[in-house]
Amino acid sequence: MQSLFNDGPPATPQPRWWHGLAGGSALKLGQVAALTLALMVPLSLVQGLVEERSSRGAEAVAGIAEAWGGDQRIGGPILVVPVEDPDGKIGRMLHVAPATLSVGAALAPEVRYRGIWQALLYTGDIRIRGHYALPDLPSLLVRPEALRLDLAFVQLGLSDPSGLGDTPTVKLGDKAVEVRPGWHRSPQAGGGMPEGLMGLTALTGAQGLEQGLDLEVALSLRGTESLSVHPLGRDTTVAVTAPWPSPSTIGSFLPTGLEVRDDGFAARWSVPFAARDFPADWVVPAGGKLERQFHANAARVGVSLVTRMDHYAGVLRATKYGVLFVALTLLMFFLCEAVGGARVHWVQYGMVGLAVCLFYLLLLSLSEQVAFGLAYAAASAGIVGMVGLYSLSVLRSRRQSLLVVPALTALYALLYVILQAEEQALLLGSLLLFATLGAVMFVTRDIDWHQDVDRKVPADLPA
Repeated sequence: MQSLFNDGPPATPQPRWWHGLAGGSALKLGQVAALTLALMVPLSLVQGLVEERSSRGAEAVAGIAEAWGGDQRIGGPILVVPVEDPDGKIGRMLHVAPATLSVGAALAPEVRYRGIWQALLYTGDIRIRGHYALPDLPSLLVRPEALRLDLAFVQLGLSDPSGLGDTPTVKLGDKAVEVRPGWHRSPQAGGGMPEGLMGLTALTGAQGLEQGLDLEVALSLRGTESLSVHPLGRDTTVAVTAPWPSPSTIGSFLPTGLEVRDDGFAARWSVPFAARDFPADWVVPAGGKLERQFHANAARVGVSLVTRMDHYAGVLRATKYGVLFVALTLLMFFLCEAVGGARVHWVQYGMVGLAVCLFYLLLLSLSEQVAFGLAYAAASAGIVGMVGLYSLSVLRSRRQSLLVVPALTALYALLYVILQAEEQALLLGSLLLFATLGAVMFVTRDIDWHQDVDRKVPADLPA
C-alpha cells in the first residue's frame, strides 16, 4: 500500500560512487582522518605549553646569571698612551694592541638550581700574555716626543665584571698593578674597543716601550654557559679547556684544533692580523669619536657549554612528530578493524588519539623532574600500557592486542632514536614513513575495498 504521507515522486537512486563513499570502510577512514586533524588542537596546546615553560626556565637562568655572572666576553688588553699637543695639553689617545696575544682559559663547569630549573655555570682561570712594541708613529701622525709614556695605562674590557672572583693584576714589563673599574680619564679612553664591554684600567706606565714590553694578566672569572674573546692582538691565539663533553664553538672564526672526549674538550684558535677588519693601532681624539668605526665587535672566538639535549628542545621536537604518531596509531586500529574484523567506534578512536596527545604532556612534566631519557621511557611505557589494556576491550581479541603493544613500543623507540640523532632525523623519519606505507600496503593487499558496496548496492545502479 502506498504511504498516505508520500505523495511525491519516488526518490532518485544515488549512483554507485555515492554508496561507495557511504560504505563502512570509506566512512570509517574519513572519520579517522577527521579525528587526526581535530587532535592537532591539543597537540598545538602542548607545544604552546612547552614554549611557555621554556621561557620561564630562561628567566630562572637569567636570574642565576645576574648574581653569578652572565655570558662573558673579553676584549683587550689595550695599551693606551696619552699624546700631548704642541700646547702641552693631552689632545689624543694612542691605542696600541699587542703584537702577539695569547689567551688561555681553563673552565670548571658546575650546575646550580633555582626551583626545578638549572643553569650551567663555570669558573674560569684566565691567563693573558702579550707583547707590546712601539707602533709606526709617522703613519699615525704622532710625534715620538709627544708620547706621555709615564701616563700610559692598560685597558681590559669585560662584558660582566660582576663575575670577577678577585681583583685582577696586570703586569707590564717588571711593574705589576691592580686594576680599577671603569675607563680611565674619559669614556673615549676605551674608544675602538668592542661594544658592550665595561672597562678595567691598570695605571702601569709604559717606560721602555721602545724596546718592547711583555704583558701578563691573571684573573678568575665566573660566567654562564659561554666564554668568548675578541682577538685584538696583531696575531692572537686562544686556548680553552674544560671537563665538559659537549662544547659548541661560537664566533666568527673556526678553531684550528678541537679535541672532544667523554671527559672534556680542548679548543684552540689562531687569528692572524690579515684576517681581521680593524687595525693594530689607532688614535682617538680627546673628547671626540673615531674617524672610522671598525668592526672589532664582530670578531670573536669562544665556546658555549651546552647539554647534549635540552629537555624543552627535545619535547618540542617530539611534538612536531605528534600528528604523524596520532595518524599511525589510529591507522593501526583501523587495520585491526579492516583486517581482523573488529568493530571500533569513532569515540574509541578519539580516546586512543587523546592518549597519544597525553604522552607529550607527560613527557614535558616528567622531563622537568628527571633526565630526559628516563622521562621518555616512563611516559611512553605509561601510554603504551594504557592503550594496550584499552585495546583488549575495544578489539575483543587478545591476539590483536598483543600485536598493538609491540607495535607501539617500536614506534616510540624509533621516535627516541630520531630525537637523539639530530643530523639524521630527516633520513630516519623518511625511512619510517616509507616502511609504514609499505607495511600498510602489504597488510591490506587482500582486502576487497568494494565488498561492502557490492553487497549493499543493487547492480543496476548507474555508475
